[in-house]
Amino acid sequence: MLLVKRWTWVFGLVLSVQFSFAQQKRSLTHADYDGWESLSSVKITNNGQFVGYQISPQDGDGRLEVFPYQTPNQKTIIKASGFNFTPDDAYVVGKIVAQKDSVRALKLQKKESG
Repeated sequence: MLLVKRWTWVFGLVLSVQFSFAQQKRSLTHADYDGWESLSSVKITNNGQFVGYQISPQDGDGRLEVFPYQTPNQKTIIKASGFNFTPDDAYVVGKIVAQKDSVRALKLQKKESG
């Protein structure tokens, strides 16, 4: 009987500690979701010297990040969408898209006038 009381006390203590930590967390809001970014299109050159990937935020413009494998000299290309390394691994080729804010403003303007 003493063993059961002791385990009940330990179990209650563990639950109370978890409950106290759980109350300190705040819930996620839409602003939190807007700050999330996804990583896609990870590519490595044929010779393995350069790595590139695309980062797309939930809200806003994406970017392309390219860097040499051995050093942290990262190059960031804003508003990039889709890319490839050339067959000789000398260049990165991709598209630059319009800013999302500008496109949205023009669509709203067209909707109001038309």
